[in-house]
Parts: sequence; structure tokens; C-alpha cells
Amino acid sequence: MNVITNLLTVFPNPQFMELNNKQFTSFPVKLNDAVVATSKWRNWMSDNDVPEEVLTKAFFIPMGDLQALLTMLQDQYQNAIGVRAYVGLGEPQEEGGSALKLLLVGVKASLEPIEPDPGIDIIENIPGTDFVTIYDFTSPCPKFCDASSILMTNI
Repeated sequence: MNVITNLLTVFPNPQFMELNNKQFTSFPVKLNDAVVATSKWRNWMSDNDVPEEVLTKAFFIPMGDLQALLTMLQDQYQNAIGVRAYVGLGEPQEEGGSALKLLLVGVKASLEPIEPDPGIDIIENIPGTDFVTIYDFTSPCPKFCDASSILMTNI
């Protein structure tokens, strides 16, 4: 069983749930399941000779940037259904830390009726710039870590 299959069996994907009057498309994760999954990630990377000082353990996403992205998608795209995160690799960090990037892009509903709908990435030019609607406002850990988090614990 590969790593992805393992993670899919750990995290169920129900249709939706309501928590604190907010609808989510999946359930929260049990603490032990999250600790096991994050530990498996770090162990797998370590087993593949990724040095601890550059092993990406998490990504910090500023709330304001995330809210701005969601607001922009809701305001500009009636058929927006979510955000997709792509993992990328940037230049190595001189002072240590991860070169991994988490690139976020809005997703709109597919033109064809597909269940479940994987959606279509919204990648458009931003007028008057050389940029497109792909966002890199995440900060990887190491560097932006909560060393006291239980999710940093190895089991």
C-alpha cells in the first residue's frame, strides 16, 4: 500500500458536515490520526535521505491572504468551488529551511457534469502585470514552525 492510499484510508471524505454553524466538505481529523499521518510523512522523507533541517513539515498560510483569495473567487467567479494547492520547488534557502512551495489556485466547476467534480483551475492573466492568478503566500516549516505542536511529534 503506497503513502497516498494509506492517507486516504486515514482521512474519510464524507459529503459535508456542519461545525459551529459552518458547512465543511469533510470531517475534522482525529488528533491521533493527524499525529500518525504527519509522523509518517516525516519518517518517509527521512527514509529517503531528506535532511531534517530542510524537511518541509508544514505550511503557514496568513489568514488575510486566504480570506482575500476566497473573497476574490466568490466575487469574480459564480462557479468557483474551491482552491487547489500545488506543491512546487523553489531555490534552496541559503540559511536553511525548505525550498518547497505551496501554490494556490482557484478552482471553478467543470463544464461537464462530473461526480465528484474535480473542477478546473482558474489561471488567468492579471491585467497590467506579468502575473497570473496563481498565489504563493505560504511559508514553509522549517522557518515558520510551531515546535511545540503535537503534530511535530514523532511516533
